[in-house]
Amino acid sequence: MMRFDAIRVSAQDGHIAVSGSQVTGPIWGGELCVYTQLGDAGRRKRASAVPSMPAGCTDVQWLGARRLLAANDDGSVVEYAWHGDGTLVETMRRTEHDDMVLSLAVSSDNARALSASQDGCVKLWDVLADSGDTPPFGQSVSVAAAEEEKEKEK
Repeated sequence: MMRFDAIRVSAQDGHIAVSGSQVTGPIWGGELCVYTQLGDAGRRKRASAVPSMPAGCTDVQWLGARRLLAANDDGSVVEYAWHGDGTLVETMRRTEHDDMVLSLAVSSDNARALSASQDGCVKLWDVLADSGDTPPFGQSVSVAAAEEEKEKEK
């Protein structure tokens, strides 16, 4: 049975994204479902898009009306383009964290995102950056290091 980890409503059109994870025998997997009708949310058969994932999907955020950012328990942050025909297409995958990504936050202009991981780091992502050789994030902050700095200032 799927465990729901996050649910987000698009501010632009009211579409709903639900992320979750499940264990089937020895295999851990995840799903990201998009629903166009509120009454369908949580009913997998009524989802307009459901890509199967090799890792649990711990959080999801909308990046405007047609893009989604997903946090996964394999340490990856994945961007998807949602097409009205019911498909989600992976457009970017970064595995900059060393442990599961627990939470995402997106700036109001949809240009930057923060990811928080169980590895103790918070990463700032430029989600509009080209997916070439340059890292999509501008800063990585270790939570433990930030706490140590705070203690030194006292």
